[in-house]
Amino acid sequence: MTIRWTLQQPDIGLAEVDGGPRLVNNSIWGLLSEGYQKNPNGPAFISMHQPAEHLAALVGQETPSPGPCLSWTYAQLLRGASRIAASLTAQGVRRGSTLVTSVVNCAEWSLLYWAAAMLQLTFVPLDPHVLEPTRVHDLKYFLQVLNPSSIVVHDSVGAHAIDDACQQIAVDISAKFVCESSSHGSPASWPSLADVVKDGVADHDINPNEVFQDEALDAQGTRVALILFTSGTSTGQPKGCPLSVANVVSASNPSYGFVVDSFTRAVAHSACFRAIYPALSLSCWTLGATVVRPCYTFSAGRILDAIESHACTMMVCVPAQVHAFADEPSLSTRRLGSFQTLQLGGDIITIDMVDKASRVFGNAVVTTICGMTEGAGFLGWSSIRTIPVKGPPCYGGIVALGPVLPGAKIRICDVEGQAVTRSAEGELHVSSPSMIERYLDDVQPELFYKDYAGKWLITGDRAMMDEAGYVYIIGRSKDIIKRRGVPLSPAMIESALDRYANIQVLISLHVARSASVIPNSPTNCEQAQVIGISHPIEGEEPIAIVQSHGKPVDVDSVRQAVIYALSHDYTLAGVLTLDQLGLVDFPINATGKVIKGQLKDAAVRYLQQNQLAP
Repeated sequence: MTIRWTLQQPDIGLAEVDGGPRLVNNSIWGLLSEGYQKNPNGPAFISMHQPAEHLAALVGQETPSPGPCLSWTYAQLLRGASRIAASLTAQGVRRGSTLVTSVVNCAEWSLLYWAAAMLQLTFVPLDPHVLEPTRVHDLKYFLQVLNPSSIVVHDSVGAHAIDDACQQIAVDISAKFVCESSSHGSPASWPSLADVVKDGVADHDINPNEVFQDEALDAQGTRVALILFTSGTSTGQPKGCPLSVANVVSASNPSYGFVVDSFTRAVAHSACFRAIYPALSLSCWTLGATVVRPCYTFSAGRILDAIESHACTMMVCVPAQVHAFADEPSLSTRRLGSFQTLQLGGDIITIDMVDKASRVFGNAVVTTICGMTEGAGFLGWSSIRTIPVKGPPCYGGIVALGPVLPGAKIRICDVEGQAVTRSAEGELHVSSPSMIERYLDDVQPELFYKDYAGKWLITGDRAMMDEAGYVYIIGRSKDIIKRRGVPLSPAMIESALDRYANIQVLISLHVARSASVIPNSPTNCEQAQVIGISHPIEGEEPIAIVQSHGKPVDVDSVRQAVIYALSHDYTLAGVLTLDQLGLVDFPINATGKVIKGQLKDAAVRYLQQNQLAP
């Protein structure tokens, strides 16, 4: 690939921008210590699905108990983490080694994250499903490539799964714990985290400034602090992303991502092994703010409970979750006055999705956030005030993710790797102190390159930069549909379908009010996804798959809505419903993102079975 070097002599006509310098001069433990110093007796973590007395002996019990659920102050979190760190050290765990966790969404994760920062360990949260018998091949791969010195699983079932896998591949782990309050049923070498106090280690309070840190280990910021794995929906195999101390610290600045301050109470509902959870948690803990965990898995009702009962102020959602909130029967009765900010990310964000989110959370500012497992903090709004007064800019119904942030460089390139002109579409290349420089085990090295301007990642996202410098991600390059050589963005078609559905809602409500009746479900096209189906002449054809809840879909109206919103180039070749595909809902991964590969397989199968395939 030939890269055109133009950043030294910026051409404002080209889609490449250097966001300027960014100061990164702290360690992860330094950030956590700052948060503690700002709010030592304030709430650091609330877990609504765990009892108030859970692990009280480990963290120390507040008097009186703050409520019916687990609520830990910064002092308690520090105390518990220091005891775990002391126990790990006593079992031979050394600085710079690797701590793997495979736990459900729980308070223990927070303790382990702090303990890892304290001991300068590489922290690796894995999906707990990897411990299932059907995933033993994946488990052995993770253990071999990570070679952990310590590991924590949720229960005895997980402990036995780890021991069995280690025996087969000859991996020796120094320290092993289960989260269950009792280690009954676990192998003898697997004590419970609750047993740490019984060992009598670190039985006194500590000052975070007195915690020893090997400054030489983190001096350059290159030590791997966190390894996250992608969902694997793009390639079929999760890729490990080794994030350095500099990567993690750079992305934690609230000016470069999450809209948080010291008064924030953030709802953290995503899976703890996905990128958004550690990033949001660290951003909050740096400022002395509060992280609120409402439930083990996503539940719109329980999250609304959290906002009401704990005065939560912000959260991050993917589009599918906004639909879930809109469908929550109790929404209209909720008191959500404390809620101030909803950030949408993790997928293509359309203006219709922003409008829908604004209707659901009427008191909140709705904005976008950009990030990926490989890193974050390269595009965005440095504050709510930087969003244009007239609203977020749009391109084909897709909302801008913001301008290039300080420290980051962006190129949008053609297939030859040369920067395209502004307002032209191309592939997004990113250089940023928050981005990884390689995948674990050097998988797909061709996605990384280096030039005079820095080290770059080819993201695989199709994007556009407008004349004002705002960047829009319009889909994954592999998902772009090429009909007769013309690239069609599924996200733009989905935006048109969202707009069509919203219009149908308004018409239905207007008719219902005129007739003084309560409408049934007001639309026959409530959610839609667009995929490309191979065609022998056209190359590919766009097919819409809609959630119709068993009602008939007016295919001609849907087609005309897309043509009217875009052009005849975007004419749908067909419209299928989830019912026809034998699906109850769209398949989603742990972050709530629709798995289009599964959707496409189901559509192709249906078309072939009904002899409708081109």
